[in-house]
Amino acid sequence: MNWWFEDKLKKWAYYIGRNTKPEVKEQVMEGYSDLFLPQKVAERLPGDPSSPMPDEKEIGLPQIAEWMKKAVARMDALVDEDTRVDIMTSLCCEFPAWRIEEFREFYESAADKLKAVDDILARMEADGTTYGPTKREGSAIVTTKVPFDAEGFRNARTPEERRNACCHCTFVKAMKGEISPSFCYCGIGWDRMLWEGILGKRVKVRVLESIVQGDERCMFRMELPQEIGL
Repeated sequence: MNWWFEDKLKKWAYYIGRNTKPEVKEQVMEGYSDLFLPQKVAERLPGDPSSPMPDEKEIGLPQIAEWMKKAVARMDALVDEDTRVDIMTSLCCEFPAWRIEEFREFYESAADKLKAVDDILARMEADGTTYGPTKREGSAIVTTKVPFDAEGFRNARTPEERRNACCHCTFVKAMKGEISPSFCYCGIGWDRMLWEGILGKRVKVRVLESIVQGDERCMFRMELPQEIGL
C-alpha cells in the first residue's frame, strides 16, 4: 500500500478512537487490517497456460476508496454530526505551518481584531495560488474551493467528470456512486486548521455547497468567535 494512503487511514483511525468509544472505532474500522495484507494474484507461467503462479500484489486505490466509502457510511450511522465533523476535519492535509504563524503574529499584534481578520482576507485574496475566493459575511468567513483541475472542470461533460476535476480528495476521485457528505468535512479541515491557528480558538464549520452532493461548487462557512469584536 502506498505510504500516503496508509498514513491517512492510520490518522483517521486515531481520531475516531480519540472522539468515540472503542466499540464504535472497531465497527467503523472493520476490515481495516486486511488492507495491509498482500493479496495473492494467480498468473500463468509463460508457455504453460494451465500452471498458475502466485504473485503478491498490494491493494490499490480503488479497493481502498471502496473500503473507506463503506467505513464512512458506518461512521455516519454510529456517530453524531458534530463528532463526525471533528473527526473528518482532523483528517485534512496539513496547512503550511509558516503561513499560519505569519498570519497569527499579524493578528495577535493588531489592536482591532476584526479589522485584522479583514486585512488577512485581503492578503489571501492577493495570493491567488494558495487560497480559494474567501470573504467575511458578518460573523462568518465563507470560502469557495478552487477546482483541483480548472481546465478539466471547464471541459467536463458529465457529473462524474466535474466531480473528479473539482474535488481535491484522492479517495473521492476513486469512488463510484453516491458519496457521504461527511467526506467534505475533510476539505473544510484545511480552512479550519488555518483559522483556528490564527485566532487561537475553536471555529465552528459547515458545508454550504458540495460538488459531490450535486452542487456546482464547494463552499464552506466558518463561524468567528464573538470575542474578536463582532
